[in-house]
Amino acid sequence: MLLADDQRGGRRLARIASLTTAVVLVVLCAALGYADGTGLFAPENWLDAGFVPGNATSPAWATVVFLPLLIGGGAVAVHRLVRAAAPGARARWVFGAVWSSLILVAFLAKLAYSVLLLAIAGPAGLHIFPTVGALLAECGLTGAKYAVFGPLVAGLTASAYRIGVWRLRRKSGEGGRVNEVGEGAEGRKAEEGGKAETGGKAVEVAEAGERGRRTECAPGTSRARLDSVAGFAWL
Repeated sequence: MLLADDQRGGRRLARIASLTTAVVLVVLCAALGYADGTGLFAPENWLDAGFVPGNATSPAWATVVFLPLLIGGGAVAVHRLVRAAAPGARARWVFGAVWSSLILVAFLAKLAYSVLLLAIAGPAGLHIFPTVGALLAECGLTGAKYAVFGPLVAGLTASAYRIGVWRLRRKSGEGGRVNEVGEGAEGRKAEEGGKAETGGKAVEVAEAGERGRRTECAPGTSRARLDSVAGFAWL
């Protein structure tokens, strides 16, 4: 493929991978949040937390802050990784990249959400070292969750990526065959044009030779007639 085709294909594969990641994360968060009321194994217990924060310490902040950061950040990270990858990268590379990026994104999303809660609640009565320790522990637990859930998301994303690569290669192969057919037709037309030109030149040469022979025969014929007339007169 040309460079422009590679760039368009890379953007298309990145969109496929990021969209698949976002969809799988939405389904995973919705299903586990509904099934697990404790929130220990689910990314977020949105069913009990609610959707609209009613006060500064409402658990619904996780629904409107943590989940969008998790889903949107995961999609953006996967898009940038796949876009920066070499053309035709292996699906297993995409699997590993998506898995590791989800762990990091989950950790950072939980960290941003926790810092927001601390900013809303204020530092009154908080000690710095215990607070930092609890904050890192919560973020680490969230990252550990996605170390477990990550292969599911990464596997589906890598499968979608592989299908996208297969479709691009198939499309590229069909385009190559069309170009070959077009080049073959142009070559046949050029060959036929060359043959026609050669035939035209041969006809012109033959006509020129015929005219030359006629020109040479005409004077000889006149001399023969004059000789016959002179002989008759002598008799």
